Order: sequence, then C-alpha cells, then structure tokens
Amino acid sequence: MAGMALWFAYPFVFWFGGMAVHHYRCSRMTWIHGEDPCFSDYIPVVEGAAFVVTLVLAVVFARFAFTLFAPPPSERGRGWRLAASSSAWSYYPALQLAAAAGIVWSLLHVRAYPAALYRYWIYWAAWSAWFSLGIWTSWPSKEQDLR
Repeated sequence: MAGMALWFAYPFVFWFGGMAVHHYRCSRMTWIHGEDPCFSDYIPVVEGAAFVVTLVLAVVFARFAFTLFAPPPSERGRGWRLAASSSAWSYYPALQLAAAAGIVWSLLHVRAYPAALYRYWIYWAAWSAWFSLGIWTSWPSKEQDLR
C-alpha cells in the first residue's frame, strides 16, 4: 500500500516541487531594469497531464507493486488479487530490473531539487527505499529453482 500512496502523491510532488524549485532559484535573482528575470508564460500542461497519467497507469503500477511484494501463491489471501498468479521470483530478473530502474528514476528526480527543499528529497528517498525493499523481498532464495 505504501507504493500506491507514493504513486498517487506523485502528481502533487511533480506540480508543487517544480514550483518550489522555480521559486527557490528565482528568489536569489535581482530584477533587471524593472523586469523579472524569472518571468515565464509557461502553462503547466505536462504537470496537469501528470494527474491523468497517474490515474490511467494506476492499475498497471498496482499489478507491478503487488507482484513485487506478494508472498508465494499458496500463502496469499484475497488481498493479493492484483498480484500475478505466480511468485515474484518467477519473473527474475525482469521484475528486479524494473525496480532497479525505479531507483534510478527516483535518483534522477532528486538531482532537480536543491538541498534547501529537503522535503522533496524525503519523498524521492522513500521511493528509492520502497524499490530497494521490493528487490530484497522478491529476490529468489538459494533454495528456489530459477528455471
């Protein structure tokens, strides 16, 4: 469920984080000849689309998240309906590589934020931790056959 909470928080972080970075960088600039050096006519189309894309891809991400953290099929209850029918280690290494790509994705986002905006760093660190935990829990043990 933590992954879904992070997923649905993404468009808000994307929206407010972009504005926070813009305000942080522009607060240090001085006006030149009565003109704002940070003036922008930018219309946040991409940021607005992030809300729609988040909703459209929510089921796809939920399938990934539930499969990544699901116990073996014999130990599942009804709460794991969104997980794939086989174990996460059955998809080794594709599922773990997708989670590793998620770690890289979150680290690339962190680079955009200055240290003063540490709240956003915490959000992206939570993503990295979630993906890392997913890799750890879905990694096949030595007893499991990796055919």
